[in-house]
Amino acid sequence: MAYDKRPLGRYLLIGHELNRLRDRRGLTLKAAARQSHHSPSWMSTVENGLAAIRSDDLKGLLLLYDCPDADLNESLIHLAERGRLPSWWRAFEGMANAAAVHYASLEADASRIFSFQLQLIPGLLQTPEYTRAVTSMNPDADSTLHEATAELRKQRQQVLHGPDPTIFQAVISESVFHLLVGGSQVMREQAAHLHELAQRPNIELRIIPHGGGVHPGVDGAFTILTFKPRGRLNVAVPASAAESRFLVQEADRRLYADIARQVIDAALPPEPSLELLARIASAL
Repeated sequence: MAYDKRPLGRYLLIGHELNRLRDRRGLTLKAAARQSHHSPSWMSTVENGLAAIRSDDLKGLLLLYDCPDADLNESLIHLAERGRLPSWWRAFEGMANAAAVHYASLEADASRIFSFQLQLIPGLLQTPEYTRAVTSMNPDADSTLHEATAELRKQRQQVLHGPDPTIFQAVISESVFHLLVGGSQVMREQAAHLHELAQRPNIELRIIPHGGGVHPGVDGAFTILTFKPRGRLNVAVPASAAESRFLVQEADRRLYADIARQVIDAALPPEPSLELLARIASAL
C-alpha cells in the first residue's frame, strides 16, 4: 500500500500560521528567507505544509516575525516537536487508511475535541463491535485493512482516558440510533456504552431530537480539534471517507465554530439527552 508519511494537517496548520505572521510583519518570502538564512524554496515548502520544520527553525521564524501571542508560539512549537517524535500512531502507517492515520496524529495532540455526527456514533465513543460493523461497510477493503482500521480507532480512544484526558463534546442526531449498524444487539450495547461514557467529567453528549428543526449541521458531519498546551490553535475537519481535509484558513475555522454553536443550541442539554438516550435504548 503506497503511503504518504507526512502528517499533513500538522504541517498545514504550522505553515499557514507562519505565512500569516510573515504577512503581518510585512516581509516578502525572499526577505524572510534572507533574514532567517533559509532558501526561498524551503520557506515556500514549509508555508505550504509540504515539509516538517525543526523546532529550532520554527523558534527562529517566530522571533523574526515578532509574534506577540505567547500562547500561539507555544502551541506551534508543541505541534512541531510532537510531529517529529515516535508515537503510537506511526505503527499504523502503511496498514490503516492514510487519512485516518493523519487525523489520529493530530487528534492525539488535541486538548479539546468537538464532534458533530448525523449518521454514525463518533469514533471515540464507539464500541469494538460497532466499529467492526462500520469498517466492514467498505466492500473494496480487505480484512487486513478492516482490522487495522478498527484497531487504530480503538487506540485513538485512549485520549479520553488517563490522568489528563482530552475534553470531548459530541453532538449527534437522534437519527444515528435508527441506523441499525451491526443489528439491534450491537446498537443496544452501543447505547449503553454511550450512557456510561457520558458520565465522565471530560465527556459531554448532546442529542438533536427528531423535530428539532433545520440547522446548519445538516450539510454534514465535522470535527474541530483544539490543540495543546493552551488551546490557542484549532483546525476544522469535515467528515470524509477518502481523505482528511484540514481547514486552516481563519474564515473556515470561524464558519465551523459558528456551526458548532448552532448545533449545540439545536440539541438537548446533557441531562435531557441522556434521558432521551435511555428511552431510545429501551426501544432498540
